[in-house]
Amino acid sequence: MLYLVSAGPANGLRIADVDSGRTDRLLPGLSPSGTPAYAISPDDQEIVVAASGPSGKPALWLAPLDRRSAPHPIPNADGNQPFFGSDGEILFRKLEGSSGYLFAIRRDGTGLRKVFPEPVADLRGISPDRRWLAAQGQGETGTSMLAVPLTGGSAMRLPASRHEWSADGKSWFWEMIVAGVTHVIPLAPGQVWVRNGAGQVPIRADELVKLPGVRVIESGDVAPGPTGDIYAFTKTTVQRNLYRIPIP
Repeated sequence: MLYLVSAGPANGLRIADVDSGRTDRLLPGLSPSGTPAYAISPDDQEIVVAASGPSGKPALWLAPLDRRSAPHPIPNADGNQPFFGSDGEILFRKLEGSSGYLFAIRRDGTGLRKVFPEPVADLRGISPDRRWLAAQGQGETGTSMLAVPLTGGSAMRLPASRHEWSADGKSWFWEMIVAGVTHVIPLAPGQVWVRNGAGQVPIRADELVKLPGVRVIESGDVAPGPTGDIYAFTKTTVQRNLYRIPIP
């Protein structure tokens, strides 16, 4: 299991063995940044990490998960929010002036290309078939997002949230960021999004809860596992020191 420690001097990626409880630092010397800060390849062999390079500029680093070789920066990939695409490409957000755009690049730094002509503020998740990427359009309001087609075509409106899928592609995790809950929606074979009677992806939560088989997880920070029934989530506890101060 991989997780990110984002505070204190020991910040960085950790890899944990769930059975033994052993935890090791995965990429010493790199401090991942952004959300998402890293992505794992579909074959579970590689990781791509967004971290500042020696010059202090944002860069993407590629490393094997077995740690047999050191991480190395991808040339020309000065950006963040990486995802593994199809055909050996890495998808990421790159700035042009004051706006960010969705780009793709090969692992060796060649073939840099702009995937989508409209600016994007955030990248939020990629479908299991690597054909769609959920992105917050830079001009979009806080109530909607875009499903960007990676093979060409028009973007589709999505609910504003983070979108992820179980590793088997049978469950779509739809996180309501403001409400702090996540909907787990079963998918038919070959299906990526659930659509309503009008052929659109449901936008509102009251539409989602009416879909067959939908489950609600009372957490807004959920990481899907191999199936829709296995997932990790964040549990937050707060400890405060209270003092009684006499008032004259």
